[in-house]
Amino acid sequence: MTLLVKYCGGCNVFYDRPRLVAEVAARFPELDIVYSGDSADLAAILCGCPSACLPHLHITGRLGKWVLTGPAEAEALVAGLENILHSA
Repeated sequence: MTLLVKYCGGCNVFYDRPRLVAEVAARFPELDIVYSGDSADLAAILCGCPSACLPHLHITGRLGKWVLTGPAEAEALVAGLENILHSA
């Protein structure tokens, strides 16, 4: 299963987005994390701040898409991945 990760330009980043991706990769080793393209099984748009100025309407995740603007939203991403990947 693929997780497409897209980063904003990083002009006002206030959390460590690559670290978050590394933590997701460690927790869900069954994910194939990719950084190019506009669609995948899952998509995570990692904006560095609440502005969420990265255009992302064209980016799709067949099973889910998350737009993060801060570290607090990482919990929703992890919970969603857990639900999709480990549901019986």
